[in-house]
Amino acid sequence: MKRTLPLVLCAILLAQTGIANEPEKPQEDVLRPVRLQTYWGPVLLANFVMSSGEFVTTCDCLYDGGSGVGFGGGAFIQYPLTASISLLGQATLQGLGAEYSDTEIRPEYVSTPNSEGSIEMLEFEKTANVTATYILLDLRGMYEFGKSGVAISIGPAVGILVDDYIEESETLKTEGIIYGTNQQTEKQFLDGGFDQLYEKETLRFALAFGLSYDIAFGRNMFISPEISYHLPFTSLVGEYSDWKHASMQAGVRVKFGL
Repeated sequence: MKRTLPLVLCAILLAQTGIANEPEKPQEDVLRPVRLQTYWGPVLLANFVMSSGEFVTTCDCLYDGGSGVGFGGGAFIQYPLTASISLLGQATLQGLGAEYSDTEIRPEYVSTPNSEGSIEMLEFEKTANVTATYILLDLRGMYEFGKSGVAISIGPAVGILVDDYIEESETLKTEGIIYGTNQQTEKQFLDGGFDQLYEKETLRFALAFGLSYDIAFGRNMFISPEISYHLPFTSLVGEYSDWKHASMQAGVRVKFGL
């Protein structure tokens, strides 16, 4: 019994010495939080343009329901406010044009070299290609869902019109008939800027919605594809307040940490 007691005491002392010499685990420094990261980089996108409202051109032709595809690019900066909320500023040059078409059957006087001519029902296809290029400035609030990489954004977008153009033509679809003025099956009515016919709106106000996903490819570097929608509040020209071009956008940002 006397020999056993010193052995037990030695074992206890060795255990306490091992525990005392064990290195302490690092503790989280709650007084010094991780620095929030600012990102910047280029952005590329494609637009699917959807037209609403109606407008009339020089030939008294009524158009509605046009659509088109455009492209754009620019740069952005994402500034964090909290771990989940940030401000997204973006400046891009975008094409928001659309193409319109309509078919009409109407009576026209048709003459031939060997007859006095007659009134016949002819088929015409009318087309109007509308070009509208803007510098778009977006300022959105962005919310990120934890560390999932998924984020939503919403905010105002202001567009400055830098290029506008309308090309309108009419094509005779009835076989064997041509225009007497140019001996062709196509006649052009309009070829120029909005201000030849309308009072154009140089500013475009819209509300932008976005859904994005970050894919890491390096330290503080991400590829961020996004689907967004621009809901316009202003029309293309002053005479037709309902004529607007909304856009659904598919884009990608390349994010670099500052």
